[in-house]
Amino acid sequence: MHDVLLQGGEHFKLQVLWQLEIWFKQSEEEYTELIPVFFSNVWPRQISAKTSAISLRLLDITFLSSVRFPESVKAIIPLLTTINYSYSNIIFPD
Repeated sequence: MHDVLLQGGEHFKLQVLWQLEIWFKQSEEEYTELIPVFFSNVWPRQISAKTSAISLRLLDITFLSSVRFPESVKAIIPLLTTINYSYSNIIFPD
């Protein structure tokens, strides 16, 4: 799976994250344990896998996991990059 994610483009990675979020929402109990493991052991750490859009999706998924939040945060920190304002729905004051 790691190699598939690495070779896939940004759109593919975003689709995988979207599907992971769907599964998590359907069965939080089952997927709570898997989120940190997936990001620590499967998700690629290469620069090519780090985009603003992917970073936002990783954060979204991490915030879903209240039980394993500390482990999830620890797992995604190496996967994040700077988030471009145009990708976010966050309103920043001037």
